[in-house]
Amino acid sequence: MNEEKMNNLKKLDQIAVLEDGWNGNKAKAFEKQFILTVRSIITALEIQPEIFPTACDSVQFEYEKEDGSYLEIEINSDDKWEVFEINRDGEEKYFSIVANIEAIIKVVNSFYE
Repeated sequence: MNEEKMNNLKKLDQIAVLEDGWNGNKAKAFEKQFILTVRSIITALEIQPEIFPTACDSVQFEYEKEDGSYLEIEINSDDKWEVFEINRDGEEKYFSIVANIEAIIKVVNSFYE
């Protein structure tokens, strides 16, 4: 396992122990099953994102490339995940993907093609 993946799993362990109100407001603690889902995604991804907890009961994955391209995927407990992408020309697009590992791998690989 590479160092980036190990670091993301450690960060996820920190997210897993956040308690209700962790953001100084009304953010809720994350469910164990949700954390297990995110862990399996991190483990499956070859290219690792920056990961952040959100106050919307989700974890956000972010990717940035040298050319200014940006990819953001919001992982939640729903059956669809939201994707936001900015290409190197500054064009933005939003779309949803099916909430599974294969779909997220496809989006990330496409971003890096």
